[in-house]
Parts: sequence; C-alpha cells; structure tokens
Amino acid sequence: MHTRMTRCLSGCGYGATRLAAFHAALRAVDMAEANLVRLSSVIPNGWDVVQSQQVSDGMFPRGAILPAVYSVAMSDEGCSAAASLAHVVCRSGGGYFAESEPCAYPDEAETSAMRSLLDMIEGDGRVYDEPKCVTASIQSMPGRHAC
Repeated sequence: MHTRMTRCLSGCGYGATRLAAFHAALRAVDMAEANLVRLSSVIPNGWDVVQSQQVSDGMFPRGAILPAVYSVAMSDEGCSAAASLAHVVCRSGGGYFAESEPCAYPDEAETSAMRSLLDMIEGDGRVYDEPKCVTASIQSMPGRHAC
C-alpha cells in the first residue's frame, strides 16, 4: 500500500493587524500563497505525519486549495501567545489531530492539545503510537500583533 504524507509545521509572525500576523506566520513556513481549508481532526488511513520546518519550494501552485488542520493563537502588544497541534497515529492506520485552545504560554498550549487528543482516543479499543505535539510561541512587539 502506498503511504501518503502530511506535514506538521509551526510558524510565527508579526503584523499591523491580526490577519497580517497570521499571513506572516504562514509565510514563515512557505504557506502564505495557499488557500487553507480548515479540516477537523481525522488523519486518513494510509497517511503518515512528518514534522518539518517548511513545505518544499514548488510543492503547490500559488492559490492552491489545501486542506489543513491548524491551531492559532494571537497576541496583542505586550502579550505572549502559544498554540499547539498534537497528533497520534493508530497502528492499524489513520489517527487524529487535536489543536490547543489559544494560550499565553507554550506549556499551557501543549497541555491543552494533548488533553484533547488523549480524551478523543480514550476507550476506543485501538492501539496508537506515542502522541506527538508541535508548539509555537511568540511575544508581541510594540505596535504589532503576533501570531
């Protein structure tokens, strides 16, 4: 069976508005030219999750429509923000993503995502690999929003 791969990325950015900060965070992982379609939490059978720093150049054309699961935390001037995305893969195939609630600190974000993920798989009778989590955090700058 052919295995497909999805990337688990984290990026941060600053902007004059929250939208501009989100765009800058997408730019940090080479995703700013894509249209993201937000998905819920299910990893399909036959897919592996790979943690990486950014997507490969030329991986998709400008304006491509990309399915994505993502966690976002915004920060106003003088504040910090953190977001986490946890994932787990089932040994028989498939798995789940769980995003954190917006948090001020990385440990809070990771705890939020992991608690959701572990609660989602509790008692379903399937055997899972070790859960993993990617966390990004940022401190705002004067006059700039952070994401």
